[in-house]
Formats: sequence, structure tokens, C-alpha cells
Amino acid sequence: MRATDVEAAAACYAADAVLWFPGAPEARGARAIGDAYAGFLGDMRVQEVEISDAVHQTSGDQSAGWGHFTMKLQPKKGGESVVMKGRFTEVAKKIGGRWLYVADHASADPTPAPARP
Repeated sequence: MRATDVEAAAACYAADAVLWFPGAPEARGARAIGDAYAGFLGDMRVQEVEISDAVHQTSGDQSAGWGHFTMKLQPKKGGESVVMKGRFTEVAKKIGGRWLYVADHASADPTPAPARP
């Protein structure tokens, strides 16, 4: 993502995978996932990515992971950088000797509730 390489990002997914970007519609299948990355990386340049609290559990040829992310994004049309914080859940499967995502779900952290008086 930091290299803005749409093809490399989309190649991390199985042909029938599903991807949910924060605030975006479901992308199911290789073409839709490629289009989702093209839209995201076409508008924003990823400056920094930090993964925290990550947990992965693997059994055989399947692995699940979850945690939190922070991304610093620079709009390509100019303007101030944006920081996106959220959480993710992913499922990967070993297919043809490669680990590929079969499900990738990221969501933005919710807005904190207002303080009670």
C-alpha cells in the first residue's frame, strides 16, 4: 500500500475473497478487490501504517488474525494528511503454496461517546 501498487495489493487475495474497507461497499472477487484498491490508492497516498495488538492463530492451511491499525494518509489532490484508526479481522488460507486473504474486514474506530455530565 505504501508503494501505491494496486496490483501487488490485490495479489494478496484469493480469487474468490471478500474485502471490506472502512466506509466502503463490499468487494467480492479479484476484479472488485482490484477496483477497491485502485479507488483507495488513486485518491490517497499511504504515508505510514502501524499495526498494534495483533493476534494470529493458525491451524493447518488456515489462519485468522485481528488487531488495530493506524494509517496516515495524504490526499493526492492536496490538503492536510488524515489519520485513520481502526480495527481489522482477516482470514487467510494457504493456496498453491502462498498465504492469501479469503476475508479481510477493516472498520474505522467509532467516535467516542460524549462525556456524561
